[in-house]
Amino acid sequence: MTGKSILFVVLFLLVSVENPAAFEFATGRGAGLGQTVILSQSSASTLVLVPTGGIAPGEVKLELSANRRFAMKDLDQVFVAFAYRYRCFTTSIGLAQFGHSDLYAERTARLGVAWHLNSLTVGAALSALLISFGDRYDRLSAATFGGDISYRTSRIVGAVSVDNLSSPRLDKNSPAVNPKYSVYVEVREVGSFLVTGRVKLEKTERPQFGLGQKIDASEHGALFWGLSTAPLEYGGGAEVVVNNSRICYAASYHPTLGLTHSVSLSFSFGVAVSKKEERR
Repeated sequence: MTGKSILFVVLFLLVSVENPAAFEFATGRGAGLGQTVILSQSSASTLVLVPTGGIAPGEVKLELSANRRFAMKDLDQVFVAFAYRYRCFTTSIGLAQFGHSDLYAERTARLGVAWHLNSLTVGAALSALLISFGDRYDRLSAATFGGDISYRTSRIVGAVSVDNLSSPRLDKNSPAVNPKYSVYVEVREVGSFLVTGRVKLEKTERPQFGLGQKIDASEHGALFWGLSTAPLEYGGGAEVVVNNSRICYAASYHPTLGLTHSVSLSFSFGVAVSKKEERR
């Protein structure tokens, strides 16, 4: 790896939206949707991040995604997410890797479970993080837990998520990872679009805000856009629905560091899902 690449990685770690030691799980649409999520018909990665409804009893969801931050392959991120609902319980599992093992790599695992009671969903999650710095230094690891609660009406879905509740440390001499509080909201308008929002609060950090919108172009596709703050990033993307699978492309732009690209492939099994529901 060249000196320029190493410098760029260090710069990214200093100005990245997320803490370099991040337990938060990425989502396939996140880059283009202002880091907000669609709660009403959740993807597998959304159910890993914040276990709400949006999955039918007996349904299985699988999602694969690749993300390239600022057009640098040294900042690649890949993940796989899985979710399954049995009666009133949903289990979700996510595995992700950011970076490359020859310099800096974060491997994140997240296990969640949620209980559904009519319009109310209550969830809990366990997260583990392993950080490696090539072969020159010892690996660092930590684990933590969090919880979520969501409620839905015919037009509005809201969720509150609390993570890093144990204030984990990667090393006994390292600073603790602060608890993180997030509020998500989705408003469905009459017609073919919805609006999403997010507020994230963390001690010693500036509040982060996100806003997004998804517009159904047809029964087989949709467009979306979003923006997020701290730092300010603009994004957008498109998705194509074929039967019970979805291909999604999302991108965001940082005024200093440039473009981020994300491609995800999602599948749904186990129940008959209408095209109208799946595209949302």
